[in-house]
Amino acid sequence: MPGATPIGAAMAEAGIAPSPFAFGGTAETFLRRLGALPLAHQPGEAWRYHTASDVLGILLARAGGTTLEAVLRETVLDPLGMAETRFHVPQAAL
Repeated sequence: MPGATPIGAAMAEAGIAPSPFAFGGTAETFLRRLGALPLAHQPGEAWRYHTASDVLGILLARAGGTTLEAVLRETVLDPLGMAETRFHVPQAAL
């Protein structure tokens, strides 16, 4: 629930609160807005799963020089034979 905590309210105000919908801006904009906020916890004290996963996804895509979906496809999904696993369902499959 965005805004239920001080950091949640700050993230909502910055336009980067956790949501089921993808952030509409660039990775750089997301990271700049996130980096401008205070820490929610001291390092190692707690974990914000959604936000940490967003940052990790950006880092993996940058390290792989491609999209997060392509990195996951190459390193996890294809080796496991998960050909139908995707971030979004293709229109033809709906």
